[in-house]
Amino acid sequence: MTDISDEELDRLERLIPEYASIAGRRAFLDALARRQTILIVKDGWLVRINTDGSETRLEPSAPKHKVTAGQLFKLRPT
Repeated sequence: MTDISDEELDRLERLIPEYASIAGRRAFLDALARRQTILIVKDGWLVRINTDGSETRLEPSAPKHKVTAGQLFKLRPT
């Protein structure tokens, strides 16, 4: 196995959000190309994007955990 410096590892780790964003966008566009409906959260609502590109509001999106900014909490393992 090749040793990687801490700096190189940090650089690679900083790329993860960008790659995740690209992968998510690609999956979104792929689903549209396959004429599949897509479920997203938009402006606090659960929204279905239909195959024709129109949007249907389904219901308000409820947070799984209500927290205050800066508050720490632990999640139980699932």
